[in-house]
Amino acid sequence: MVPPVAIDRLLERVRMLSHRGETGAVIEILRRLHPADSSEILYRIEPDAQHAIMQELPWEEVADVLEELDEEEMVEVVQGLTVVAQFAGTIAAVAILAALMPVVAAQGGNAGNQSMTIIVRSLALGQIDLRNFWAVIRHELGVGILHGIALGALVAAVTFVWIGNPVLSAVIGTAMLGNFLVAAIVGVLVPMTLRRFGVDPAFGSSMLVTASTDILGFSIFLGLASYLVAWLV
Repeated sequence: MVPPVAIDRLLERVRMLSHRGETGAVIEILRRLHPADSSEILYRIEPDAQHAIMQELPWEEVADVLEELDEEEMVEVVQGLTVVAQFAGTIAAVAILAALMPVVAAQGGNAGNQSMTIIVRSLALGQIDLRNFWAVIRHELGVGILHGIALGALVAAVTFVWIGNPVLSAVIGTAMLGNFLVAAIVGVLVPMTLRRFGVDPAFGSSMLVTASTDILGFSIFLGLASYLVAWLV
């Protein structure tokens, strides 16, 4: 097993090699590591790099890597790979998308889990119940719109300063807003649906919310980029 500091250094090297398209070199690094260390690095790199590595690795080695992930991490990796694979052509044409995808997914996941935590707590304290569903949805959507506009505009501005492409800035800003709306809906829908069926809302809500915002966040962002790819290359 590799110490955490060394893992961080290896992670930076793997990211650098991945951005340069040197998948073979990345695979050689992973093969020299313990499967648990390889799994941690794989989980922490960008989804398009995950997809490229999984395509090159023999299936028995993929299985060894996945075995070291916990259930939630495995679900996120496999689902992320499935979505990203549908847009491989767009990512190949506009490589910078790979660096921006985690921003959309991560912020959506944070927002969704924040909404989910508030709803679970409110249900536990009896402050809301299933009869308040639509009022809660409206409230969380309002919060999601405000946060999505504010953070989407900020990320779009930073992207424009960094890349200089107004269309790409509009794409990521719109995707951020869309994923915040998804996060608001899912953050309410998941715990209240679990409560409706007599399941503790705290059980499994986080994994479902994170998986939903990852899948839909990637889909919105890469879908918009695919539609507008002519203005991004």
